[in-house]
Order: sequence, then C-alpha cells, then structure tokens
Amino acid sequence: MGGLAWPVNYMASFQVKLGDGLGSFEAGLHNQRDAAATRVVDGAERRRQRIGLLRERGGIARADEPERIASRIDRLSRYHSDVAQ
Repeated sequence: MGGLAWPVNYMASFQVKLGDGLGSFEAGLHNQRDAAATRVVDGAERRRQRIGLLRERGGIARADEPERIASRIDRLSRYHSDVAQ
C-alpha cells in the first residue's frame, strides 16, 4: 500500500480556497478598522468633555458614572488585595 493519493486538482483547489479566504480575511480586517475608526470619531466629544473634567479640581470623581467606577473597583479587587470594595 502506498501513501495517500491526492486528486490532481487538490492543490489548485486548495489555493483557490486559500486565496478566497485571504480576501475575506482582508475584507474583515478592513471592516474592523472602519468600525474602530467610527467608534473613535463618535466618542471624541465625550472624551474631550471628560478630559476637561479631569483637569478641574475634584474632576476625577465626576469624569465617570458611579456604576462604572464601582464595576472597575470590583474587577480590580479580585486581583489586587489592596483595593478595597
């Protein structure tokens, strides 16, 4: 018994599929980059406002919603014993 016998067109078929996959992969990357750029632009004004708050005295406490701060503290306290809940 010999080794596996591949159809003659197998490698050509594989290359076509691989090429199509790379095209789809590249298109997916392009779509992800576009979506990320849109998120950056959409959040720019909110970031500017928060940066302005952070420059004010006591602004760090007002720069984020209390729920987000609480969830951040909860998350950090799982990994750092010096973070109080």
